[in-house]
Amino acid sequence: MEQILYLEAIFAFMFFSTVAAVVITVATYVYRIKKMKIEYGVEEEPSRNRNRVIHFVGLLFGLGIGLLISAGFSGMTLTEDTADLLTWGTLFICTGCGLLLAHQFAERGVG
Repeated sequence: MEQILYLEAIFAFMFFSTVAAVVITVATYVYRIKKMKIEYGVEEEPSRNRNRVIHFVGLLFGLGIGLLISAGFSGMTLTEDTADLLTWGTLFICTGCGLLLAHQFAERGVG
């Protein structure tokens, strides 16, 4: 039984190490490409992905806050329907607020 636990730990370590290595490699090559563009004077067109990333981060931030708030509802003695409504309502409201904030940041040029 202990051998299985060791194998699971080794597999998890190898998996996350591989993911980290891939992320670091991609980031390094993106940096090198940008550096070469600057050296050769190639103008970079404005990125449309920047707004998408800002909106995606706002969405995730809103979901995280919504999950944090809705976790507090699990400790209350509520019926199942009421708990579901409160949880989903909180998630939708917080996600919407996160997207509104992200839209404001994108318009102001923050980030």
